[in-house]
Amino acid sequence: MLAHLFASLLSFQAAAAAAAAPPPPSPSAAPAVTTSVAPAPTAAPKQVEPAKPLQVLLMDLTPIDISAEKVKLLVGKLAASMGNRGLEVITGADLRTMANLEADKSAAGCDAASASCLAEIASALGARLVVSGQVGALDDNIFLQLSLFDAQAGRAVAREESRAKTLTVLADTIPDVVGRMLTPILGAPPAATPAPVVAPPPSMSPLIPVGSISLGVGVFAAVGLGIWSLQLDDTLANEEASGKDREFALNNGLLIVVGAAAGVVVAVGGGGLLLYGIFSE
Repeated sequence: MLAHLFASLLSFQAAAAAAAAPPPPSPSAAPAVTTSVAPAPTAAPKQVEPAKPLQVLLMDLTPIDISAEKVKLLVGKLAASMGNRGLEVITGADLRTMANLEADKSAAGCDAASASCLAEIASALGARLVVSGQVGALDDNIFLQLSLFDAQAGRAVAREESRAKTLTVLADTIPDVVGRMLTPILGAPPAATPAPVVAPPPSMSPLIPVGSISLGVGVFAAVGLGIWSLQLDDTLANEEASGKDREFALNNGLLIVVGAAAGVVVAVGGGGLLLYGIFSE
Protein backbone atom coordinates (compact mmCIF):
# COMPACT_ATOMS: atom_id res chain seq x y z
CA MET A 1 0.00 0.00 0.00
CA LEU A 2 2.77 2.40 0.90
CA ALA A 3 4.63 1.43 -2.18
CA HIS A 4 1.62 2.22 -4.25
CA LEU A 5 1.28 5.64 -2.63
CA PHE A 6 4.95 6.33 -3.07
CA ALA A 7 4.70 5.45 -6.73
CA SER A 8 1.70 7.76 -7.14
CA LEU A 9 3.56 10.57 -5.39
CA LEU A 10 6.53 10.18 -7.66
CA SER A 11 4.22 10.21 -10.67
CA PHE A 12 2.54 13.41 -9.41
CA GLN A 13 5.87 15.14 -8.77
CA ALA A 14 7.06 14.21 -12.22
CA ALA A 15 3.89 15.61 -13.77
CA ALA A 16 4.15 18.80 -11.73
CA ALA A 17 7.78 19.24 -12.72
CA ALA A 18 6.87 18.70 -16.29
CA ALA A 19 4.11 21.30 -16.08
CA ALA A 20 6.37 23.83 -14.38
CA ALA A 21 9.12 23.49 -16.94
CA PRO A 22 9.20 26.32 -19.57
CA PRO A 23 8.00 25.37 -23.05
CA PRO A 24 10.67 24.58 -25.56
CA PRO A 25 11.71 27.61 -27.62
CA SER A 26 9.91 27.87 -30.94
CA PRO A 27 12.05 28.27 -33.99
CA SER A 28 12.43 31.99 -34.69
CA ALA A 29 11.59 33.31 -38.14
CA ALA A 30 14.55 34.30 -40.25
CA PRO A 31 15.05 38.07 -40.39
CA ALA A 32 13.64 39.60 -43.55
CA VAL A 33 16.29 40.66 -46.01
CA THR A 34 15.53 43.95 -47.70
CA THR A 35 17.03 44.34 -51.15
CA SER A 36 17.20 47.74 -52.86
CA VAL A 37 17.26 47.92 -56.61
CA ALA A 38 19.20 50.84 -58.00
CA PRO A 39 17.13 52.84 -60.53
CA ALA A 40 18.13 52.33 -64.12
CA PRO A 41 20.06 55.27 -65.52
CA THR A 42 17.85 57.62 -67.51
CA ALA A 43 18.86 57.73 -71.12
CA ALA A 44 19.87 61.18 -72.29
CA PRO A 45 17.39 62.69 -74.79
CA LYS A 46 18.51 62.37 -78.34
CA GLN A 47 19.49 65.57 -79.99
CA VAL A 48 17.24 66.14 -82.98
CA GLU A 49 19.39 67.43 -85.77
CA PRO A 50 17.75 70.02 -88.00
CA ALA A 51 16.90 68.82 -91.46
CA LYS A 52 19.62 69.70 -93.90
CA PRO A 53 18.36 71.98 -96.66
CA LEU A 54 18.36 70.72 -100.21
CA GLN A 55 21.42 71.70 -102.19
CA VAL A 56 20.97 73.08 -105.66
CA LEU A 57 23.71 73.77 -108.17
CA LEU A 58 22.95 76.88 -110.19
CA MET A 59 24.93 76.66 -113.39
CA ASP A 60 26.00 79.76 -115.29
CA LEU A 61 23.33 81.02 -117.67
CA THR A 62 24.32 80.95 -121.33
CA PRO A 63 24.10 84.47 -122.80
CA ILE A 64 22.78 84.81 -126.36
CA ASP A 65 23.22 88.30 -127.82
CA ILE A 66 23.29 89.61 -124.23
CA SER A 67 26.18 90.99 -122.23
CA ALA A 68 27.69 88.24 -120.07
CA GLU A 69 28.26 90.74 -117.25
CA LYS A 70 24.56 91.62 -117.15
CA VAL A 71 23.64 87.94 -117.17
CA LYS A 72 25.70 87.49 -113.99
CA LEU A 73 23.29 89.86 -112.25
CA LEU A 74 20.40 87.61 -113.26
CA VAL A 75 22.28 84.62 -111.81
CA GLY A 76 22.59 86.47 -108.52
CA LYS A 77 18.88 87.25 -108.57
CA LEU A 78 18.11 83.57 -109.22
CA ALA A 79 20.36 82.48 -106.35
CA ALA A 80 18.67 84.91 -103.95
CA SER A 81 15.19 83.78 -104.97
CA MET A 82 16.03 80.09 -104.50
CA GLY A 83 17.68 80.85 -101.17
CA ASN A 84 14.46 82.52 -100.05
CA ARG A 85 12.71 79.17 -100.65
CA GLY A 86 15.03 77.48 -98.14
CA LEU A 87 17.51 75.93 -100.59
CA GLU A 88 21.27 75.88 -100.18
CA VAL A 89 22.43 77.40 -103.45
CA ILE A 90 25.84 76.74 -104.98
CA THR A 91 26.60 78.80 -108.05
CA GLY A 92 29.09 78.12 -110.77
CA ALA A 93 31.17 80.99 -109.44
CA ASP A 94 31.27 79.27 -106.04
CA LEU A 95 32.49 76.05 -107.61
CA ARG A 96 35.17 77.82 -109.62
CA THR A 97 36.38 79.45 -106.43
CA MET A 98 36.59 76.05 -104.77
CA ALA A 99 38.47 74.61 -107.72
CA ASN A 100 40.85 77.56 -107.89
CA LEU A 101 41.75 77.03 -104.25
CA GLU A 102 43.29 73.67 -105.15
CA ALA A 103 47.08 73.87 -105.14
CA ASP A 104 47.45 71.84 -108.30
CA LYS A 105 44.31 71.52 -110.44
CA SER A 106 46.08 69.63 -113.20
CA ALA A 107 47.24 67.00 -110.73
CA ALA A 108 43.66 66.61 -109.60
CA GLY A 109 42.63 66.17 -113.21
CA CYS A 110 40.08 69.02 -113.05
CA ASP A 111 39.93 72.20 -115.08
CA ALA A 112 38.01 74.82 -113.13
CA ALA A 113 36.63 76.34 -116.32
CA SER A 114 35.08 73.13 -117.68
CA ALA A 115 31.49 72.04 -117.12
CA SER A 116 32.57 68.49 -116.36
CA CYS A 117 34.74 69.78 -113.52
CA LEU A 118 31.81 71.70 -112.08
CA ALA A 119 29.60 68.62 -112.33
CA GLU A 120 32.22 66.50 -110.55
CA ILE A 121 32.47 68.99 -107.71
CA ALA A 122 28.69 69.28 -107.46
CA SER A 123 28.39 65.51 -107.32
CA ALA A 124 31.02 65.39 -104.60
CA LEU A 125 29.07 68.00 -102.65
CA GLY A 126 25.91 65.92 -102.90
CA ALA A 127 23.80 68.53 -104.70
CA ARG A 128 20.48 66.95 -105.61
CA LEU A 129 19.16 69.70 -107.89
CA VAL A 130 20.84 71.34 -110.85
CA VAL A 131 19.45 74.47 -112.51
CA SER A 132 20.70 75.46 -115.96
CA GLY A 133 19.41 77.82 -118.58
CA GLN A 134 20.03 80.61 -121.02
CA VAL A 135 19.23 84.27 -121.57
CA GLY A 136 18.81 85.57 -125.10
CA ALA A 137 17.42 88.43 -127.13
CA LEU A 138 14.88 87.74 -129.84
CA ASP A 139 13.50 90.69 -131.76
CA ASP A 140 12.31 93.17 -129.13
CA ASN A 141 12.06 90.67 -126.26
CA ILE A 142 14.56 89.13 -123.85
CA PHE A 143 13.89 85.50 -122.91
CA LEU A 144 14.93 83.60 -119.79
CA GLN A 145 14.71 79.81 -120.07
CA LEU A 146 15.42 77.58 -117.07
CA SER A 147 15.58 73.81 -116.57
CA LEU A 148 15.51 71.98 -113.20
CA PHE A 149 17.25 68.59 -113.09
CA ASP A 150 16.56 66.27 -110.15
CA ALA A 151 19.49 63.88 -109.61
CA GLN A 152 17.36 61.69 -107.36
CA ALA A 153 14.72 61.24 -110.07
CA GLY A 154 17.35 61.16 -112.80
CA ARG A 155 15.45 63.55 -115.07
CA ALA A 156 14.43 67.15 -115.63
CA VAL A 157 11.37 67.81 -113.51
CA ALA A 158 10.54 71.38 -114.56
CA ARG A 159 11.14 73.86 -117.35
CA GLU A 160 10.13 77.49 -117.11
CA GLU A 161 10.35 80.53 -119.36
CA SER A 162 9.90 84.25 -118.91
CA ARG A 163 10.24 87.21 -121.23
CA ALA A 164 10.29 90.97 -120.97
CA LYS A 165 11.27 94.05 -122.91
CA THR A 166 14.22 94.90 -120.67
CA LEU A 167 16.57 93.04 -118.34
CA THR A 168 15.26 95.06 -115.41
CA VAL A 169 11.69 93.92 -115.98
CA LEU A 170 12.93 90.38 -116.64
CA ALA A 171 14.73 90.36 -113.29
CA ASP A 172 11.49 91.33 -111.54
CA THR A 173 9.81 88.18 -112.92
CA ILE A 174 12.47 85.82 -111.50
CA PRO A 175 10.82 85.17 -108.08
CA ASP A 176 7.63 83.98 -109.80
CA VAL A 177 9.60 81.86 -112.29
CA VAL A 178 11.60 80.24 -109.47
CA GLY A 179 8.41 79.56 -107.49
CA ARG A 180 6.81 77.75 -110.43
CA MET A 181 10.00 75.83 -111.23
CA LEU A 182 10.45 74.55 -107.67
CA THR A 183 6.80 73.52 -107.22
CA PRO A 184 7.45 69.83 -108.17
CA ILE A 185 10.08 69.65 -105.41
CA LEU A 186 8.93 72.04 -102.68
CA GLY A 187 5.26 72.48 -103.48
CA ALA A 188 3.52 75.71 -104.31
CA PRO A 189 5.09 78.83 -102.77
CA PRO A 190 3.18 80.36 -99.86
CA ALA A 191 0.63 82.91 -100.92
CA ALA A 192 1.65 86.45 -100.21
CA THR A 193 -0.32 88.08 -97.42
CA PRO A 194 -2.30 90.93 -98.94
CA ALA A 195 -1.55 94.29 -97.52
CA PRO A 196 -4.36 95.69 -95.41
CA VAL A 197 -6.56 98.06 -97.36
CA VAL A 198 -6.60 101.43 -95.67
CA ALA A 199 -9.70 103.40 -96.53
CA PRO A 200 -8.88 106.94 -97.58
CA PRO A 201 -10.14 109.62 -95.24
CA PRO A 202 -13.50 111.01 -96.24
CA SER A 203 -13.21 114.01 -98.48
CA MET A 204 -14.49 117.28 -97.09
CA SER A 205 -16.69 119.52 -99.13
CA PRO A 206 -14.89 122.75 -100.10
CA LEU A 207 -18.02 124.64 -99.01
CA ILE A 208 -17.23 123.86 -95.36
CA PRO A 209 -13.96 125.84 -95.10
CA VAL A 210 -15.33 128.64 -97.34
CA GLY A 211 -18.49 128.92 -95.27
CA SER A 212 -16.52 128.81 -92.00
CA ILE A 213 -14.21 131.63 -93.08
CA SER A 214 -17.09 133.74 -94.43
CA LEU A 215 -19.08 133.26 -91.25
CA GLY A 216 -16.14 134.29 -89.07
CA VAL A 217 -15.27 137.36 -91.15
CA GLY A 218 -18.90 138.46 -91.38
CA VAL A 219 -19.50 138.14 -87.64
CA PHE A 220 -16.28 140.02 -86.84
CA ALA A 221 -17.14 142.82 -89.27
CA ALA A 222 -20.75 143.11 -88.18
CA VAL A 223 -19.93 143.20 -84.49
CA GLY A 224 -16.94 145.52 -84.82
CA LEU A 225 -18.55 148.01 -87.18
CA GLY A 226 -21.82 147.84 -85.26
CA ILE A 227 -20.11 148.83 -82.02
CA TRP A 228 -18.28 151.64 -83.83
CA SER A 229 -21.53 152.87 -85.34
CA LEU A 230 -23.10 153.02 -81.88
CA GLN A 231 -20.14 155.02 -80.62
CA LEU A 232 -20.57 157.50 -83.50
CA ASP A 233 -24.25 157.86 -82.67
CA ASP A 234 -23.26 158.67 -79.10
CA THR A 235 -20.85 161.26 -80.42
CA LEU A 236 -23.58 162.98 -82.47
CA ALA A 237 -25.93 162.97 -79.51
CA ASN A 238 -23.33 164.44 -77.19
CA GLU A 239 -23.38 168.24 -77.45
CA GLU A 240 -20.07 168.46 -75.67
CA ALA A 241 -18.29 166.45 -78.37
CA SER A 242 -15.69 168.34 -80.36
CA GLY A 243 -16.55 169.61 -83.77
CA LYS A 244 -13.93 167.37 -85.32
CA ASP A 245 -15.46 164.21 -83.81
CA ARG A 246 -18.95 165.29 -84.82
CA GLU A 247 -17.80 165.97 -88.38
CA PHE A 248 -16.14 162.50 -88.57
CA ALA A 249 -19.32 160.87 -87.29
CA LEU A 250 -21.45 162.70 -89.85
CA ASN A 251 -19.18 161.92 -92.79
CA ASN A 252 -18.46 158.23 -91.97
CA GLY A 253 -21.38 157.08 -89.86
CA LEU A 254 -23.47 155.96 -92.81
CA LEU A 255 -20.51 154.14 -94.34
CA ILE A 256 -19.82 152.27 -91.11
CA VAL A 257 -23.45 151.27 -90.79
CA VAL A 258 -23.40 149.93 -94.35
CA GLY A 259 -20.20 147.98 -93.52
CA ALA A 260 -21.84 146.45 -90.46
CA ALA A 261 -24.85 145.45 -92.55
CA ALA A 262 -22.55 143.91 -95.14
CA GLY A 263 -20.85 141.95 -92.38
CA VAL A 264 -24.22 140.58 -91.33
CA VAL A 265 -24.94 139.55 -94.93
CA VAL A 266 -21.54 137.85 -95.25
CA ALA A 267 -22.01 136.03 -91.94
CA VAL A 268 -25.45 134.79 -92.94
CA GLY A 269 -24.18 133.64 -96.33
CA GLY A 270 -21.15 131.90 -94.76
CA GLY A 271 -23.38 130.14 -92.26
CA GLY A 272 -25.60 128.93 -95.09
CA LEU A 273 -22.61 127.57 -97.05
CA LEU A 274 -21.26 125.85 -93.93
CA LEU A 275 -24.57 124.11 -93.21
CA TYR A 276 -25.02 123.09 -96.85
CA GLY A 277 -21.49 121.66 -96.97
CA ILE A 278 -22.03 119.68 -93.78
CA PHE A 279 -25.36 118.15 -94.73
CA SER A 280 -24.37 117.44 -98.32
CA GLU A 281 -21.55 115.05 -97.25
